[in-house]
Amino acid sequence: WPQLLAVELDQNACGERPSVTFRYDKTDASQDFTRTVTIMRGSKAPGSTRVFVPVFDRYAGLEVSDARPGCVTGVYRLTDLQPFPILLGATLPPDWESLPLYQRLAKWERSSPE
Repeated sequence: WPQLLAVELDQNACGERPSVTFRYDKTDASQDFTRTVTIMRGSKAPGSTRVFVPVFDRYAGLEVSDARPGCVTGVYRLTDLQPFPILLGATLPPDWESLPLYQRLAKWERSSPE
């Protein structure tokens, strides 16, 4: 532990709002890091959406909601994390390489001066 999980989804085969829940053992509430990632349908590009999430001790498994046959195309686990000093979660749509590699925080940014 820790490990990095990658879940591949084919959005075209999934339901309207698929989500992936990374579930932890609930016996100790202070270590329940259960997290749900909802897949937004922003991209119509063919291919897989990939969800990367670091998981830690007491990780119990994952659940996919609104999954239909062909929705989940793969689940992978990376256990040798030595080359990765910081583990970040990320959701990458099929066309992520052609999208901006930043996110704007509209509520925090000031409008441009006129």
